[in-house]
Amino acid sequence: MNEGEGGPFEYPEPAQVYPNPLTHDSEPWVLKRYLEGEITIGSLNLPGSISDSTIVEVDAWGILTLTTQSKSYQCLRLKKHEFRTIGIDPFPIFLPGGYSRVIETYTYSWITTHFDVVLELTSSANNGEYFSKADIAVLATNITPNVNGIDCDPCRTDNMPEQFFLEQNFPNPFNPTTQFQYTLLEPAEVQIFIFNVLGQPISVMDEGFKGIGTYRVTWNAKNPNSTPLTSGIYFYKLHAKAMDGSIFTQKRKMILTK
Repeated sequence: MNEGEGGPFEYPEPAQVYPNPLTHDSEPWVLKRYLEGEITIGSLNLPGSISDSTIVEVDAWGILTLTTQSKSYQCLRLKKHEFRTIGIDPFPIFLPGGYSRVIETYTYSWITTHFDVVLELTSSANNGEYFSKADIAVLATNITPNVNGIDCDPCRTDNMPEQFFLEQNFPNPFNPTTQFQYTLLEPAEVQIFIFNVLGQPISVMDEGFKGIGTYRVTWNAKNPNSTPLTSGIYFYKLHAKAMDGSIFTQKRKMILTK
């Protein structure tokens, strides 16, 4: 599409796009763009316009870990709800009634303190607000200018854990299932080991790589062969290996009743 009187179809520099300062509790804001010019359809250049309105809000904050890069970033996550309208003026024979279409999308962008976009996912609104399969995934850093104004300090307070911790299972005593809840202060590779009262290993729950936060997992009181265990006292142990090689472990007792 060519530029017309509406000017270039792009947002201003980041300092004009984001509130200053941008924090975890910044109020939602709206971005608008508009362009008049020619839209190319096949071999025809038809007069028309494109406009969009995007509602932007900070909906999450904390540490984003990219396992493919083994890197973590302090980020704010922006949720962008965009409505884009494409309009073509009436044109004899080909489009006597003109043309209009609205495209609605959701985009989630994780940005650092320098407005570098670390991860961005975009999907049609048909997939829902919290889509699990995105149409586009982009991994990048340092793609936008560094500007002052973002304040990420609150990211490390409100909902950030203060220590590694393994909670007492619930329910306890239990039959036939129980839940383990654990909290990670740093991104880590997590395993949960189950032992009997003699210290013999019963099962291993491989949780994989987890970011900072609190997690909950359910155990069904069965061995790896899916055979139900007998009543008695058992122990479960959290083993978390952080990215710097440090290891945190904590063990608790639980009671299985039949």
